[in-house]
Amino acid sequence: MKTILIILLLFVFSNAYTQPKSIKPKESKKLNYLGKSNSLKDISPFKSENLFQEKPELDNESGTRIQNSIILKDTVIQNAIYDNESIPIIQNFDGVGSINMPNPDTEGDVGPNHYFQMVKSSFAIWDKQGNILYGPAENKTIWSDFPGPWLDLNWTDPIVVYDPLNDRWLASAMVYDLYNEYYEMIAVSATSNPLGEWYCYYLWFDVMPDYPKFGVWPDGYYLTFNEWHLTQSLTLFTGASIMVFNPEELCNGNPEPTEIYFHFDSPNGSTIIDIASFLPSDLDGEIPPAGTPNYHVCVKDDAWGYPEDRLWIWECHVDWADTSNCHFSEVGILETAPFDSHVFQNAFIHQPGTANRLHSLTHFMMYRLQYRNFENYQVLLCNHTVEVDGDDHGAVRWYELRDEGSGWFIHQQSSFAPDADSRWMGSVAMDADGNIGLGYSVSSDVTYPGIRVSGRRFNDDPGVLTMLESEIVAGAGNQSTNPRWGDYSMMSVDPSDNLTFWYTQEYLPVTGVFVWQTKIASFQLHKNLTMSLDTVQFNTYEDCLNGKTLIVYNDSQFDIEIQDIEQEGIIGGAMWHIDPYNFNFPFQLLKGDSIELQIYIDLPVGKSLNGFISDTLSIFTDYKKHGALILLNEDLITNYENLKPNRPSSILSVFPNPFNSSILISIDIDSNEPVFVDIFNDNLQLVNSLLKGEIINSGFQRIEWSGTNHAGNLVPKGIYLIRLKSAGIEEVKKIIFE
Repeated sequence: MKTILIILLLFVFSNAYTQPKSIKPKESKKLNYLGKSNSLKDISPFKSENLFQEKPELDNESGTRIQNSIILKDTVIQNAIYDNESIPIIQNFDGVGSINMPNPDTEGDVGPNHYFQMVKSSFAIWDKQGNILYGPAENKTIWSDFPGPWLDLNWTDPIVVYDPLNDRWLASAMVYDLYNEYYEMIAVSATSNPLGEWYCYYLWFDVMPDYPKFGVWPDGYYLTFNEWHLTQSLTLFTGASIMVFNPEELCNGNPEPTEIYFHFDSPNGSTIIDIASFLPSDLDGEIPPAGTPNYHVCVKDDAWGYPEDRLWIWECHVDWADTSNCHFSEVGILETAPFDSHVFQNAFIHQPGTANRLHSLTHFMMYRLQYRNFENYQVLLCNHTVEVDGDDHGAVRWYELRDEGSGWFIHQQSSFAPDADSRWMGSVAMDADGNIGLGYSVSSDVTYPGIRVSGRRFNDDPGVLTMLESEIVAGAGNQSTNPRWGDYSMMSVDPSDNLTFWYTQEYLPVTGVFVWQTKIASFQLHKNLTMSLDTVQFNTYEDCLNGKTLIVYNDSQFDIEIQDIEQEGIIGGAMWHIDPYNFNFPFQLLKGDSIELQIYIDLPVGKSLNGFISDTLSIFTDYKKHGALILLNEDLITNYENLKPNRPSSILSVFPNPFNSSILISIDIDSNEPVFVDIFNDNLQLVNSLLKGEIINSGFQRIEWSGTNHAGNLVPKGIYLIRLKSAGIEEVKKIIFE
């Protein structure tokens, strides 16, 4: 909140921006190993016994009040909905519902084959078609093979994340015996299957580790939380904490895991004045450049005693070989457009038919802080709730932060308030194309609390959500006495395609006290074409003469405007062309439709580079340019007239594809001939030679490539080509290293 008059605080405090800018690890809290559980599918689900004891509402005002302040206008409000395409919802199914709980702490994540949702005390697992595979069950079921006080205490603040780097799941929750002792329960799946065995751990605290949040990073599982000292007569914030765990150790059930613990003291006992409530960055897609630290962000309103409305960015450097080298340090302060947190009236979200207001939680960054690495820049996506007009009007303020090599800056930001409804408790993420999906709660005096999503494409005007809102579910009731809402939700992106968004959130199907339910929904924003062939490969003279068929599909959720298709091109001295070519541009390729292209090459040809001649057939759409790679056999390049028909056949196959550690290359060849197997990058530069003319026995053979170059160094993630040559035979396969 930008203020232009004097801020009067009812007590004098030490400004947080005078606190340390870098801290070293403290004596670590011990992560204790419980053991390896039985397969979850073989464990009987624990069912709720309704013994829940709600944790107290922690005071974030800390005696602070603001007087004589004038709020500058929010300059980045989006106050209208664009007349654009609506977002088709792909999956939309019921999640876990209320079992006598005031609010769900809704969270979930998607993996290659599963969706895993956790709420305050329960969880369930589905396949990606919405068929339930396990649960609902109490969260303690995962740890139920290991007796301990946690099995009889209260569970809250769950987080589950899929780790795409190690193909594992991490589940966690905070457990408490109020005023006495507290636990953070952590489990990592022993395999990629969340229905299998789990390595189970716990942390013990004598203070409450409130609002714990996890992020996955190449060098660690990062956990942030706020520490509170609680007695029946005292509620005192004692500081923000960050812990880091070694993924290699937890993924393999190390009984003596290493952990790193950072802690900020709280000189004012206030989460809004002092450093607090960090979110750790959580990786999607391409891994960051080597040595990149895990980034952490918190939000601060100038009304809390800061010089500006800000996003505060920190970084955590980890050295597992020598933990004394670790540090948690300030990166920078990004001044945002003015906003009003309205934090001193936390419950300001209106509902129909009741004077009871719902919590906004404007003092927290909403989960999660998503990280993506693109070719020329890095991205962080985050959001928090703001009040936009002084009339209890909530909006989601979302940000795209970028680092193009010179430090982080705000690339775009906006407060989404297109009508009189409040939108809050959001979660935002970006797909591999740069499209942004945002999910949130919606409510007002005339709109019951429900769930909606919106979004924008990578090439839209900055700072606006250009897609029409889509309703996941409309609310149909209110909470007449209970103000609790959230405390968070989750937007994730499917690691199988890095393009499908999955969102989970709560809503009210009826009026009541503890009557919330949850939904799980998926959608896409991209408009990508897919091709019937990875590469259009011409191996023989007959291939060139008879042509190759390339089918172009629209498998997206939207109609695509085809603006142009390249008709012909030069490939190593030869001409390729499409025939027939009878298109009237532009035209609409409807969702689910396809077009067929017949491609020919006119010989003779000249010499190649790196053993290939190639060109790209370009297709231009209203979304982006797509390309189909055309490859021509090297034997045709050098001496096509001597090619003979009926050469010995060979079969080249690969598995898995895409791969993330190693790929098996299978060869089935009919003759005992020298065999060459080479790896090229997408610039057709030779990366490695796996077979250099060795004579191998006819029949089925298998070799492995671990993603290394000639020098044995790991190559960058991306698209590669495997070329097999033997006795005039040449085959090429495209592979993807993720």
